[in-house]
Amino acid sequence: MLYRLYIKGKSNHKPSNVFGTAIAVMNYYRKLKGRIGQKTKGLTCENRLRQTDIFICMEYEWLIKKEDAIFVDLGFGRYPTTTIETYKRLSIINPNIKVIGVEIDTERLLEAKRYEQRNVEFRLGGFNLPLKKDEFATIIRCYNVLRQYPEGDFEPSIKTLCHYITDDGIIIEGTSDQYGRLTAFNIFGRSGDDIVKYGLAFGTNFNSAFYPRDFQSVLPKNYIQHITPGEWIYQFFDDWTASYYRAMSLKIPSERQLFYETAIILHNEYGYNIVKSKRLLRRGFLIVKQNGGVKKCC
Repeated sequence: MLYRLYIKGKSNHKPSNVFGTAIAVMNYYRKLKGRIGQKTKGLTCENRLRQTDIFICMEYEWLIKKEDAIFVDLGFGRYPTTTIETYKRLSIINPNIKVIGVEIDTERLLEAKRYEQRNVEFRLGGFNLPLKKDEFATIIRCYNVLRQYPEGDFEPSIKTLCHYITDDGIIIEGTSDQYGRLTAFNIFGRSGDDIVKYGLAFGTNFNSAFYPRDFQSVLPKNYIQHITPGEWIYQFFDDWTASYYRAMSLKIPSERQLFYETAIILHNEYGYNIVKSKRLLRRGFLIVKQNGGVKKCC
């Protein structure tokens, strides 16, 4: 389970559900001496998370530009490759952005420490992020982590993370294939003591032919086990695939245009609340907005 303290493998504490305010919860987690979470495989490679970086730069440039912007990369893995790459991309927009890589495993942290540089720091921690009292994350990325957890740990993990973001901050949580060709991620925000789910996003770099059902293999943990009749995600892929074949019948010459036309059909004929930005769609991002998905943080 998620709520084990990562102290020599022992599980000895489970936090209470009853808190007065989000700030009280945040202070509670900050005081924990152990790290909430568990060690994952930690496999990664260069440019695996390039798609998510591009999406963040396109959609959340205003967050990156904030004077006190902090980007947290939770669970960077065996090597801090993707954390360093993210800093290089985001620092083009804001040279003063602070990037903090967080890893629960001590050996991985020690390896990463060798790569620290100006505005890039690595810390030991879990879902109860090792942030200082005056630090709040503008963006948290938790990638290829929760797919390795039991599904029951998903919601508590997101609830824990929401206590560390600014009121206008976001959490990007998802999964990608090994080389970053395909990716799918949840977008969460915070409104006071509430978690707000903004949407589910899919991304491709068009390095191979586009086909909707290929994205099923990279669905986040809260969807991957629900591709069964009667579930929303099952119907969504049925409708996305039907839209794809409708678009294919138009004999569209390019993969980018096919991706775009498929999304427009999915919106117009099946009623999904798709972000119809041509800029995003032609870049390979399909975002299904899910406004109103609000749950208490505690």
